[in-house]
Amino acid sequence: MRGNSLDTTRVKGLKPLGKHPEKRLNAMRVRNVLAPGRYADGNGLYLIVDDSGAKRWLLRTVIAGKRCDIGLGSVQLVPLVEAREEAARMRRIARSDGDPLAERRRERVVVPIFKDAAEKVHAAHAASFRNPKHKADWISSLQMYAYPYF
Repeated sequence: MRGNSLDTTRVKGLKPLGKHPEKRLNAMRVRNVLAPGRYADGNGLYLIVDDSGAKRWLLRTVIAGKRCDIGLGSVQLVPLVEAREEAARMRRIARSDGDPLAERRRERVVVPIFKDAAEKVHAAHAASFRNPKHKADWISSLQMYAYPYF
């Protein structure tokens, strides 16, 4: 050490000087790490190893001014390369003032097909039909004329 300056690369317990780590993990290290803890890959992507040995990906980012942890899935299902790609995609959404969690929820919404939607509407309005024949005619006309085309 020179003078009063502190060389942090030699002092135990302090972070090294320089850029944040980027792509610190590799596939071999992900596969072989067994000790429970949090292992940084860089840019907010972490490998979390639980006490049980389960491994999962976690992205720590800022969304609308608040820190948010987003799970990206298990290591068994999501390899390192895909975790990095998904983390980069979610960081881009957050950086452009979007909400990656809301985006993920929108992607998971299942839009029903016409037949399912028509049958749900028919069941919901079944009490509004005065005549049982009209109730049966309504759904049978859809089955005959609309279902084959939609």
